[in-house]
Amino acid sequence: NNIDNNTVINIGRTNHFSSLKFNNSWCGCEIIACIGNHDHRAPGAKTIIINALKEARITVLENEVYYPFGNQLAFVGLGEIFSHDFAPELAFNSIDSNVPRIVLSHNPDTAAALQRYRIDLQLSGHTHGGQICIPFYGAILPIFEYLAKTFFRKIIPNSILNHLNVVKHGELMSGLHYIHRNPNADPNINYKSPVNITSLTSFFWKSKIIRAKADQFGGLLYINKGLATHPPARFFCPPEVTLITLLSDQN
Repeated sequence: NNIDNNTVINIGRTNHFSSLKFNNSWCGCEIIACIGNHDHRAPGAKTIIINALKEARITVLENEVYYPFGNQLAFVGLGEIFSHDFAPELAFNSIDSNVPRIVLSHNPDTAAALQRYRIDLQLSGHTHGGQICIPFYGAILPIFEYLAKTFFRKIIPNSILNHLNVVKHGELMSGLHYIHRNPNADPNINYKSPVNITSLTSFFWKSKIIRAKADQFGGLLYINKGLATHPPARFFCPPEVTLITLLSDQN
């Protein structure tokens, strides 16, 4: 409530309730949202959630482009990758190549499929930061998923194994990353494909100011740890609200 801002971004995962209501009267600013994987879980959930968000004057983007501050900055919201609604070409093909763009995509794995597009800043969530982290190392979720699907596959119930598919790229759990772009990438590249990244944050990064910029060789990806929690809890992975300040080249 004490953060001065002019845009609030919701990068998906709004739980489904039978009578969902939102109220953005506290904000008084532009609110933009995309859809997450949990927004599809229950039958008809996506429609209910989108309608509730729109009633609260929240702009929901699904493979769409939005220009809230004029045609010099584009906001792109993409469909959720696991629901087969992910169709980035519908949005990117309509944007002038000289226009910077901020991309909302719930799952950070989509950075692999987006390597052939210009993206100045991608905002993702989905991982909750891994929830269980080890000091000096980070999230243990990628290690746990690997062990569960290989060495312990025969003793772990399928009901659990089926949920161990949080991200394909274990390095994309949280924080700021530089994504190296490949404009000549195969058009059929998907979220399981390799992605060339350079991490710009560490386990100890918190409220430090990081100065980073996109260039002709790539863009930035920021993965927010979110506010929600899956059981059992968070450990060395506190919930997160991120303030991002955009500056022009002159600044």
